[in-house]
Amino acid sequence: MFIGALFFYGSSYLRETVFPVMNMLRYLQSPILERIDTFLLSAHMFHFAFVIAIFLLCFYGGLRILFKRVSKPVTRRGFLFSFLLIMGCSLIMSTWFWQSGKEQNMWFLIEVSIGAATYALIPALLVFAGKRKGRIE
Repeated sequence: MFIGALFFYGSSYLRETVFPVMNMLRYLQSPILERIDTFLLSAHMFHFAFVIAIFLLCFYGGLRILFKRVSKPVTRRGFLFSFLLIMGCSLIMSTWFWQSGKEQNMWFLIEVSIGAATYALIPALLVFAGKRKGRIE
């Protein structure tokens, strides 16, 4: 496969590409490879859709707790509002704040910092809440 990639791309471009064999396999036309690609794409999209659905449900539940509507029944309108809110925020972030590489690095560092803080604080908060309620000794 490496020799085929070498003949396909040439020695000068082969140094620049990260995965030459995988890039070369994209150009192969075969009904079997296209069906495998379609199957794998749908399998990957299932995981993305599942994680996004769980995130939306958690966000909607958090909004219900925040606005003290836990005792009221769940509505589709509230779930749709939370979906539109997340989609609107995502669109605003992608159009206004992600224009150049400098802002991308800044937002990436903010995301990593918030992720690190939540990984450290949430278990500690859960242990503290459990001790306060007397469930953990």
